[in-house]
Amino acid sequence: MNLYHVSRNSPGGYETYSDFVCVSANPEQARAMHPNENHTELVHRTAEDLKKDDYAWRYGDWTFQEDLTVDYLGKAAKGEIEPRVVCASFHAG
Repeated sequence: MNLYHVSRNSPGGYETYSDFVCVSANPEQARAMHPNENHTELVHRTAEDLKKDDYAWRYGDWTFQEDLTVDYLGKAAKGEIEPRVVCASFHAG
Protein backbone atom coordinates (compact mmCIF):
# COMPACT_ATOMS: atom_id res chain seq x y z
CA MET A 1 0.00 0.00 0.00
CA ASN A 2 1.04 3.58 -0.70
CA LEU A 3 0.41 7.04 0.68
CA TYR A 4 -1.10 9.66 -1.63
CA HIS A 5 -1.94 13.34 -1.31
CA VAL A 6 -5.15 14.15 -3.20
CA SER A 7 -6.02 17.80 -3.79
CA ARG A 8 -8.53 19.78 -5.78
CA ASN A 9 -7.27 22.17 -8.46
CA SER A 10 -10.19 24.60 -8.19
CA PRO A 11 -10.96 26.82 -5.20
CA GLY A 12 -13.57 25.27 -2.96
CA GLY A 13 -14.75 28.01 -0.64
CA TYR A 14 -16.51 27.47 2.68
CA GLU A 15 -17.95 24.09 3.73
CA THR A 16 -15.70 22.18 1.32
CA TYR A 17 -12.65 19.94 1.50
CA SER A 18 -9.42 21.09 -0.15
CA ASP A 19 -7.30 17.95 0.13
CA PHE A 20 -6.53 14.75 1.99
CA VAL A 21 -3.86 12.11 2.56
CA CYS A 22 -4.84 8.47 2.11
CA VAL A 23 -3.58 4.91 2.12
CA SER A 24 -4.32 3.35 -1.24
CA ALA A 25 -3.12 0.60 -3.57
CA ASN A 26 -2.77 2.97 -6.54
CA PRO A 27 -3.51 6.55 -7.67
CA GLU A 28 -6.79 5.56 -9.32
CA GLN A 29 -8.13 4.17 -6.04
CA ALA A 30 -6.93 7.31 -4.22
CA ARG A 31 -8.74 9.52 -6.76
CA ALA A 32 -11.97 7.57 -6.12
CA MET A 33 -11.96 8.31 -2.39
CA HIS A 34 -13.79 11.13 -0.62
CA PRO A 35 -12.12 13.11 2.18
CA ASN A 36 -15.05 12.10 4.40
CA GLU A 37 -14.75 8.31 4.31
CA ASN A 38 -18.49 7.97 4.95
CA HIS A 39 -19.18 9.27 1.41
CA THR A 40 -16.58 7.25 -0.51
CA GLU A 41 -19.10 4.95 -2.20
CA LEU A 42 -21.05 7.93 -3.56
CA VAL A 43 -18.35 10.26 -4.74
CA HIS A 44 -16.27 11.14 -7.72
CA ARG A 45 -18.92 10.88 -10.31
CA THR A 46 -18.10 12.66 -13.51
CA ALA A 47 -19.59 16.00 -14.51
CA GLU A 48 -21.96 14.08 -16.78
CA ASP A 49 -23.16 11.95 -13.86
CA LEU A 50 -23.79 15.04 -11.77
CA LYS A 51 -26.10 16.41 -14.42
CA LYS A 52 -28.22 13.24 -14.19
CA ASP A 53 -29.06 13.38 -10.47
CA ASP A 54 -29.06 15.55 -7.39
CA TYR A 55 -25.62 14.41 -6.20
CA ALA A 56 -24.17 17.90 -6.40
CA TRP A 57 -26.86 19.23 -4.08
CA ARG A 58 -26.42 16.44 -1.55
CA TYR A 59 -22.62 16.30 -1.38
CA GLY A 60 -21.25 19.51 -2.82
CA ASP A 61 -18.27 19.47 -0.45
CA TRP A 62 -15.83 17.81 -2.86
CA THR A 63 -15.18 18.03 -6.61
CA PHE A 64 -15.05 16.13 -9.91
CA GLN A 65 -12.44 13.42 -10.55
CA GLU A 66 -11.11 15.51 -13.44
CA ASP A 67 -10.37 18.37 -11.01
CA LEU A 68 -8.03 16.36 -8.76
CA THR A 69 -4.27 16.08 -8.52
CA VAL A 70 -2.90 12.88 -6.96
CA ASP A 71 0.69 12.89 -5.69
CA TYR A 72 2.60 9.83 -4.50
CA LEU A 73 4.09 10.39 -1.03
CA GLY A 74 5.70 7.03 -0.34
CA LYS A 75 5.09 3.52 0.93
CA ALA A 76 2.74 2.92 3.85
CA ALA A 77 3.94 0.92 6.86
CA LYS A 78 4.06 -2.80 6.30
CA GLY A 79 1.19 -4.90 7.52
CA GLU A 80 -2.44 -5.31 6.69
CA ILE A 81 -3.57 -1.76 6.00
CA GLU A 82 -6.96 -1.13 4.46
CA PRO A 83 -7.41 1.72 1.97
CA ARG A 84 -8.59 4.75 3.96
CA VAL A 85 -8.30 8.49 4.46
CA VAL A 86 -5.65 9.34 7.04
CA CYS A 87 -6.12 13.10 7.30
CA ALA A 88 -8.35 15.64 5.52
CA SER A 89 -8.63 19.42 5.38
CA PHE A 90 -12.17 20.84 5.67
CA HIS A 91 -12.85 24.59 5.41
CA ALA A 92 -15.82 25.27 7.66
CA GLY A 93 -17.84 28.42 7.07
